[in-house]
Amino acid sequence: MKFTDKPIGKREEDRLHRQTFVNQLSRAILGWASEDPLVIGLYGSWGDGKTSVINMLLEETRATCTVLVFDPWHFNNQEELLRKFLEEIFLAASKQLPFLSAVSLRRKARNLATRLSSIPLSASYSGVSLKLSDIKPSPSTPTSLRSEIQQLLRARSRKRRRKILVVVDNLDRLPPNEIALILKLVTLCTDLSDFIFLLSFDFAYVAQSLQSTMYASGEATSGAEYLRKIIQADMQLPAIDPDDIDAFVNEAFSTIQEAHGFEWPPDFTERFPPFYQKHIRGRVVRNLRDAKKLANAAAFTFPMIRGELNYTDWLGTEILRVFFPEAYEITSRSLDTLAPPYHDISAMMHPPERERWKSRYQALSDQIPSASKPAALAILAFLFPSFEAWQGNPANPSIMGPDIHTEWSKQQRIASHDYAHRYFLFGPPAAKLSDVAVSLLINRFNASPAAQLEDLVHHSLRDLRANHHLREFLDRLILRADLIDPAIRSNLAGALASAPQAYGTETSFVMDSEEDRAQALIFALASQEEATGNPTEVLRTAVLRAYAPSFAVDIVLFSTPARNKILRDFSRIDLDSVKSALSEALNSQFEGSAKNIFDESVQSPHYILYQWAGPLLNQRQQVQQYLESLFRAGPANLVRFLAGFTKGDPLAETSEPKSFDAEKLREAFDFDWVAMHVRKLGTLQGLSPREQFALAKFAELLTPDAA
Repeated sequence: MKFTDKPIGKREEDRLHRQTFVNQLSRAILGWASEDPLVIGLYGSWGDGKTSVINMLLEETRATCTVLVFDPWHFNNQEELLRKFLEEIFLAASKQLPFLSAVSLRRKARNLATRLSSIPLSASYSGVSLKLSDIKPSPSTPTSLRSEIQQLLRARSRKRRRKILVVVDNLDRLPPNEIALILKLVTLCTDLSDFIFLLSFDFAYVAQSLQSTMYASGEATSGAEYLRKIIQADMQLPAIDPDDIDAFVNEAFSTIQEAHGFEWPPDFTERFPPFYQKHIRGRVVRNLRDAKKLANAAAFTFPMIRGELNYTDWLGTEILRVFFPEAYEITSRSLDTLAPPYHDISAMMHPPERERWKSRYQALSDQIPSASKPAALAILAFLFPSFEAWQGNPANPSIMGPDIHTEWSKQQRIASHDYAHRYFLFGPPAAKLSDVAVSLLINRFNASPAAQLEDLVHHSLRDLRANHHLREFLDRLILRADLIDPAIRSNLAGALASAPQAYGTETSFVMDSEEDRAQALIFALASQEEATGNPTEVLRTAVLRAYAPSFAVDIVLFSTPARNKILRDFSRIDLDSVKSALSEALNSQFEGSAKNIFDESVQSPHYILYQWAGPLLNQRQQVQQYLESLFRAGPANLVRFLAGFTKGDPLAETSEPKSFDAEKLREAFDFDWVAMHVRKLGTLQGLSPREQFALAKFAELLTPDAA
């Protein structure tokens, strides 16, 4: 798919409604009654469609004019440019002559070109006043070439005599010395009858290019004045109607949509149009060429980022890349400032840190080149809300809090630290899990028969863990829980809870292990049920099918407003029924114990597990089996249980414990077995003060004296 920048060739392709202007210009050219030559300037900026207008004009004039289109861009040096210009002009004129006269005219044209090219250019064209009458075929010839050429031109019969329209396009693509040469050559030919020269260029650019040449020669005080000495009729291209550009942009994005068989999501249709209208329309995308550059960039990179990035932010980044490459490069180097990690967002809320971030924003802004700064900063403010807050109030910006980070990640926004770098890689890094892969797996879950879902989930989790993608997958699924089919939410929660040996407990801080993320995903599934479904059933299914008692206990303990930031409407959750179901399930594994282990006031998982096992100390073998299941589920779970033997406030997770009941531990369990496994624990991070205390006290028991 390509939106070509090639000029249109006929009026039927006119998107900018310039046919009326072309008709008027054609009528003026064809109606020029004088035999005197005429030089017309057709002015427009790069990309405004000058060549397209010329092509439509040629359609109107070819039937009644002899037309020559001369493109100076195609020649390698000034000498070649000079020769070809004169030869082609007189070749066009010779088409109106009888055969012999035409041959003679072409021969004299070559003679003229040879004579001119033999004169040093620096000496030949220092002034505007040079004419054909100044040049003779040879030093010994008394008559000028002008006289001989004019005599040949008069040989045209009245019947065959027509205006000769010479169109010179792309003048503004040439270096200054070649621009000056073309203008000299046009001036050289202005004493030939019936010639009309149409010069197409960007007036401001050409005038600026000529400036140093004009000052050096003393011919004019400015490039613009020099041009006005040559151009006899000025024509400015009509301004482009922005609605015409909008129509093309809309059509381009519809074409991309149809080519890839999808629909732009609501976020794109809601956010991109107002952003485009406010910051891009007429400011960045000013003409059809700009619109085609944007469309081609989007068409080329869309297949790379499909399903991986937020489409609105992707297009904003593409606009930076295509139109403001320096700002794009600066942005790519400043992502830790524009899209900081989660912990930095929290720190930004404190005044000392806020001052540091304000200075970082200012330093970034100062790097943007002044010519592109207004537009580039507007795009950055749109892409990065915290940067927008600083722009709105540099003295005291309202920095976004950490809660919004989750929403940005869910929307795949560039403001999310998890996604920012992906915009400059056009997708996820090689070591990361792609969002497309996550979506495909979600679709497989949704389409799976109920009887096969658990096996599919367990197999998928094992594969993901083997490839070191499990935690990343769980995090991504937490954000996308709304994509899970409501019919499978409870069953999926049960499959996640029952996955044996699927989760590791390695963690860099509290609540960040794979097991923790699996529990968070179960809460996310329950949260999706809060509006119209049954969140209690999701939690109950997870608790009853949990692969380890500690996993189930954590689900219950974290289903409270004080501990859970994922669930929102706790009035729709019957937590008592979940507690009762878990108590019955746990007690059914042991004889002689049938009580609800959850006390209304107890919120410590360590204390609850201890309270449950305490009355069962005479059933040593069964408790030992439980401990082994804890260790298999994750070494940190064993430390949790040890923490239940500390003495202190059992309700306070982080309170300072006073002592460790080693005697009760020796009475309850096989001390040698516990000691062996504790020695295997190594260094665990993310432990609470109570867990650290229990582990330290137990380590003291392992010394020879204690033993």
